[in-house]
Amino acid sequence: EFSSETIYRRFQSVRTPSKSLMAYLFEVDYLDHFVFVLTDGPDGPVVADVRFVRDAADPTEAEIAFIVGDAYQGRG
Repeated sequence: EFSSETIYRRFQSVRTPSKSLMAYLFEVDYLDHFVFVLTDGPDGPVVADVRFVRDAADPTEAEIAFIVGDAYQGRG
């Protein structure tokens, strides 16, 4: 579960992500936009997400972002 504070830290906003942002987050090509999703067991809930998006102007650089579920924060 991701609290409003966790969502704010990830997206710098407490609002629910827009449809366009959600579409962007799910349109992963695994080349320029790559994501790892971590679950609590094979059928468990999503507990973390880490992704990078390569810079179109300089493909040797990328932005990286992490979000970790509240119950899993501060555990190392």
